[in-house]
Amino acid sequence: ANKELKVAIEDTMKTHMAQELRAQSEELMNNVSNYVLRYCGAHEFHWYFKGWEDLKKIACDRGYKHTDSPFLYVCGYNVCLRIQLIEKEGLTVLRLLMCIHPGVNDSKLEWHFSMSYTLGVIHPKDKAKRKILKVDVSEHSNRIYMPRQGGNVGFGPFMLKTANKLERKGFVNDDSLHVFLQVEP
Repeated sequence: ANKELKVAIEDTMKTHMAQELRAQSEELMNNVSNYVLRYCGAHEFHWYFKGWEDLKKIACDRGYKHTDSPFLYVCGYNVCLRIQLIEKEGLTVLRLLMCIHPGVNDSKLEWHFSMSYTLGVIHPKDKAKRKILKVDVSEHSNRIYMPRQGGNVGFGPFMLKTANKLERKGFVNDDSLHVFLQVEP
């Protein structure tokens, strides 16, 4: 009987401890999320995309191809950079977009997304050389909505440069393109 009582007490303790730890963990994560959402200064993120030639070849063959950066959290929003190459009037045109994907903070965030941002490419040998496009979200806020499963289609100005022009000016080096996203809260 003593042994059974000891086992029952141990099981009760384990269950209670697990519940308590789960509650503390959830509270801690909520506090961290709230802190992260409150602190949101300007952020700049860089992506060194490797695979330019394959992306360009597929875009030339099919008329369109895109690839996405790994996800990153910007002021609580789960975003990625998207590189699109589109065949248009015989030219392969580069378009950069910011896409928003479902994230753990979505219920606490402001929708529609309202922060202006800058997208661009950086020359690999001269970091001062940048091709940039600023996006004033106030003009397009109805297009940047809370994402459903799979994320939204993204938003960014259409023509940045043609693929050939970027290559000629040295922005593509060693099959790579350096792109960035800067978000202004």
